[in-house]
Amino acid sequence: MEIVGTNLTLSLGAWRLRFVFALEEIDERPKEKIRPPHRLRVVPEDEYVR
Repeated sequence: MEIVGTNLTLSLGAWRLRFVFALEEIDERPKEKIRPPHRLRVVPEDEYVR
């Protein structure tokens, strides 16, 4: 039982490290233009002009 717990702890530690590194990479990258969600439709101003 101890071996299983050790393996679980090691895998959780690895995931935690990956998560921390991923967060650091996101912070270091320059801010990209935020794209709207695909369900949000960008309507040109003159489309609904009557």
